[in-house]
Amino acid sequence: MSVRLFTLLVFLPFSAAAVLPQAEEEVEAEEGDDVILKCQLDPEDDVRKSPVTWSKDERKNIVHVYRLGQDHAEDQKEVFRNRTVLHHEGLKKGNVTLQLFSVRLSDNGRFICYIRRLDAYCYVILKVVRRGQLNRSVGSVVSTATSQPEVEPGDLGGKNKTVACVDVKYTVISIFVGVLGAVILVILGTVLIYKKIQKMKKKKEAERRPHNVEMQNLTSEGREGGERQADAAENGSGNIQQDV
Repeated sequence: MSVRLFTLLVFLPFSAAAVLPQAEEEVEAEEGDDVILKCQLDPEDDVRKSPVTWSKDERKNIVHVYRLGQDHAEDQKEVFRNRTVLHHEGLKKGNVTLQLFSVRLSDNGRFICYIRRLDAYCYVILKVVRRGQLNRSVGSVVSTATSQPEVEPGDLGGKNKTVACVDVKYTVISIFVGVLGAVILVILGTVLIYKKIQKMKKKKEAERRPHNVEMQNLTSEGREGGERQADAAENGSGNIQQDV
């Protein structure tokens, strides 16, 4: 039982901490390109009922807002109006990828996706250059899209940067489970050690008990023998005095 409990407590923190953040990725594009800023939860989680906010550089610079099952263009910065699409069909699988149309030089910067229910983030760095200045050689990462793309996990052909979300919920759970497991292990170890010590004490006491009884019997017999000898000596002395 103790071995099974130990194994469970050791492996629970690692399973809870399966979601790990990756470094910020960069997406390159030319002016006028349509780009995909991909954010995929790992493991997948249904976020259709969660508010999702895409922002740029800081939280107040709103790029796109999804809330209560709908997009809210009124919350966007004017510069991003009618230029963004969040594909709702992917939300069931934790895909909160954003499509940004006709990118501009002013779009250069750090884009942040925040999923409120999970307290999770995605980060993408977008670099926009003037038309004709982007090196589109083999192996370069260029995230572009058609006017009506099918944005689903794994459908981007490896041309788009994928950023795993930093899921704070799983991180907190892993820390809590790890601490709880350590505390339980300490308590369990203390109890087992205490029981072992008590068992050893009882065993020693059981071994000493017959020896003590034997010593008491010997002492009692010796005391009785001494008393008989003293009585005999006293009686012998009395008889000698009477003869005299």
